[in-house]
Amino acid sequence: MLHQAALLDNFAGLLLWCEAPALAVQMAQRQQADPTLRSVDVQRALLGVELAALQHALAAQWGLPDFLRSLSEPGQSARPGPRCVMLAVRIARHSQTGWDNAALPDDYAELGQLLNISSGAAGELVREVCE
Repeated sequence: MLHQAALLDNFAGLLLWCEAPALAVQMAQRQQADPTLRSVDVQRALLGVELAALQHALAAQWGLPDFLRSLSEPGQSARPGPRCVMLAVRIARHSQTGWDNAALPDDYAELGQLLNISSGAAGELVREVCE
C-alpha cells in the first residue's frame, strides 16, 4: 500500500494539469520565478485551497480504502507509514533535476532519523536504490 500511496500522491496536481492547465502553468511560473516560494502558498493564492486537502477529500469521495487514504492524510506525517510516503515523494521531487538540490540533505536527515541511520547513509541508500 505504501507504493500505491506514493504513486497516488499527486493525483490532484495531475488533475489540475488536465482540467486547468493555465492555472498549473501560472503556479509553476511563480515558483520558477521565486524558488523559495512554497507550493502550498501558491496553491492557496491561486486556487484558494491546498491540493493535499483537495486530494484527501477526493479520495474519500471516490471511496478509496481507508488505509490508503490515511497514508496521505494531511497532518499525519508523524506516523511511520505516512512519513515514509511523504519522504519518498519529497526525495523524488527534489532529485528530479539532479542530486545537488539544496533540500536533499534535509530529506536525507529525516529519512535517516526514520530508519535510525545517519543522514549520509540515508543519502547513499537513496542513490543506490535509484540507480
